[in-house]
Amino acid sequence: MGRGINKLSVRGIEALNTPGWHGDGGGLWLRITEKGSKRWIFKWALDGRRREMGLGSVACISLATARRKAEEARELLAAGHDPLEAKRDQEEAAAAVADETCARSATPTFREYANAYIDSQMGGWRCVKLHKQWRASIENHAKNLLDLPVDAITTDDVLAALQPIWLTISPTAGILRGRIETILDAARAATS
Repeated sequence: MGRGINKLSVRGIEALNTPGWHGDGGGLWLRITEKGSKRWIFKWALDGRRREMGLGSVACISLATARRKAEEARELLAAGHDPLEAKRDQEEAAAAVADETCARSATPTFREYANAYIDSQMGGWRCVKLHKQWRASIENHAKNLLDLPVDAITTDDVLAALQPIWLTISPTAGILRGRIETILDAARAATS
């Protein structure tokens, strides 16, 4: 009696080049086209309709991974869910997360822009230590600004950074105010 599932082997797949459908069992198929490309397909029937879902190319998806994906699809079917709909829902959720991440990362934070600005100015500064002084003053005294997007920083945010040092170390506060202003002006110019 033959095996009902896991009929294919890694070696067999490598040697196989006959165009057509080659079953591994349990709804998992290897599809070889006339041009020789090999893709994993999961096939099933739900509510009287035959369905199929691509799992990926043999070059990208191993036999073990294809079997795992087919097992997950069979579990979904057993629970009364359509694997293709579940896959689409997952892809939509991943796309939404990616869109949200891109939207958040589209505007750099003050820290990111300050570092980029300081790096871009290093060649023009006579004193090698100046870039360290810029970074240190911003990281030590403008902590509240570091994780804010540069386009969301308000005058109140800048004042909140300067206020703790304005009376105690006013020369540093004046220098810091100028540095923050320069970075924000450069950011504004770059985005417009």
